[in-house]
Amino acid sequence: MVKDKTLAENFFKREGRLNRLRYFKRNVVLAIVTFILMFINTLIFLDTMTHELSTAGNFFMMIIMLIMFVPSYCLVVRRLHDMDRDELLAKLYIVGGVTSCFLQFILKYEFEPLEIVMVILGLYILLVPGTQGANQYGADPLQ
Repeated sequence: MVKDKTLAENFFKREGRLNRLRYFKRNVVLAIVTFILMFINTLIFLDTMTHELSTAGNFFMMIIMLIMFVPSYCLVVRRLHDMDRDELLAKLYIVGGVTSCFLQFILKYEFEPLEIVMVILGLYILLVPGTQGANQYGADPLQ
């Protein structure tokens, strides 16, 4: 098995498989980058009088989230491939995430059942072991 070397191979490739540990580590990196971008956005667009983001701040927050969904989608696809599953669940996961962001940042509404489903789905993708040995998506990433 050849390890991913470049940024594109690590975060933007949808072919092949990704084991749980690498999936977790790469999601930690995405979370840190997202946090830094959101922190900068907050510093720039926070209204000090109301302690809320301006409309522009909410817009850029949504843009940041949409951009970060691209590498997240690719990682989820590869993780699902490790479990011998196709991309359908990844598409549902991303649609749920985009919907949740839209509701929170644009409409200022939190839909808790959607968030609970997203957490359960995220834990499933993170914790379920991949298939042992080669499958239709490639060689076992642990071998």
